[in-house]
Amino acid sequence: MAFTGFPPAAFSFLEALEADNSKRTFEAYRAAYDDALIGPAKELVPDLGAELARGGRGYFRRIEQTKTGGARARHACEPA
Repeated sequence: MAFTGFPPAAFSFLEALEADNSKRTFEAYRAAYDDALIGPAKELVPDLGAELARGGRGYFRRIEQTKTGGARARHACEPA
């Protein structure tokens, strides 16, 4: 499966952790961490590695064009 970006739940997890960086908060959001952050990151690593081996040009632009038809280039990690 190819990396398509991080879902909104990943950013909700990070915001909650920023507000209260405790084990209790982390455990409360554990499913979001696994599904919305770790899962997509595991897809990103091989895709990015393969792209960098080819020279790395345009990887994040292609992701954005896939999502929006090329409306504007943005970093793949930026929330939609």
